[in-house]
Amino acid sequence: MRLKLFRTISDEKIAVNSSYIIINHDKQPDNLYQFLFDRLDRGRVDSDDPVMMNNSPDKFISRILSGHLGDKKSIRIYEALDIDQSVGVLVGLNDHEDNRLFHIYSLVVFKEYRRNGIGRDLLGCCLNDLIETTYREVTIDVYDKNWGAVNLYKQLGFFEKKSS
Repeated sequence: MRLKLFRTISDEKIAVNSSYIIINHDKQPDNLYQFLFDRLDRGRVDSDDPVMMNNSPDKFISRILSGHLGDKKSIRIYEALDIDQSVGVLVGLNDHEDNRLFHIYSLVVFKEYRRNGIGRDLLGCCLNDLIETTYREVTIDVYDKNWGAVNLYKQLGFFEKKSS
């Protein structure tokens, strides 16, 4: 089962302590499709999420590039590097229905680099940068059995909204 988690944007910055290089690709890479495909496809192979594991990132990337998921110009890509090798990536953009809502569509840390704080630092960099924007809330979907990710998101202030 997938959980949808929410977090209000606050002025409180998250400490980023990575020994890895975190890059904010504020200018979209020249070949955005290939850039995303290379990273997300590698992450798919290592994923704990059965939906991601069993699907090529082609459709997801096409939906981003077509504007179906949100304004393509609002895309934010953060990448963690170990020297010059990609070890993780976060991809998010504004929600297609509410431009005050930012949705993180993918947060991937390659298996051999997990448990080193990379996911926390990628997320921290993104959340810190969102303080300076007009976004008011961040959402992320996560597979409920991906305990490591669920715990990380909750430690960083994400929560489930209860339906009334």
